[in-house]
Amino acid sequence: MSIKPCPPEDWEQREVVKWLRARNIPHFATVNQQQMSGGNRKAAAIIVGKLKALGMRPGVSDLCVLLPHALLFIEMKREYGGVVSKVQKEWINMVNELPYAEGIVCRGHREAITVIESQYVGTSSTYVAQIDRRGE
Repeated sequence: MSIKPCPPEDWEQREVVKWLRARNIPHFATVNQQQMSGGNRKAAAIIVGKLKALGMRPGVSDLCVLLPHALLFIEMKREYGGVVSKVQKEWINMVNELPYAEGIVCRGHREAITVIESQYVGTSSTYVAQIDRRGE
């Protein structure tokens, strides 16, 4: 059995962020403990401790997309492989109980972009027009 090679999760997320930026769709990424653990572990532990005191939580989705009618929390995973942890599932379930937000898992950038386009944005030109009207 051979496993199909695929890009890492951070590459997939960067592709979604590039797509969102190109369309001026407001969004933000969350920093997680895994991203902080590179390099100096002692320094990372101090920073993580401070961030936890400021409200950082385990399991929070990788991306939040701010749409005119909802907040969309996206947990990014590689197209193949990648496991949704228990705390990530708990976060998504909690988000999905809110009437103004939705939490989903997307496997790869194509799936994330498809979800945003088809279920939430409709067309990027419509979305940009809505943003422009609110800024007047």
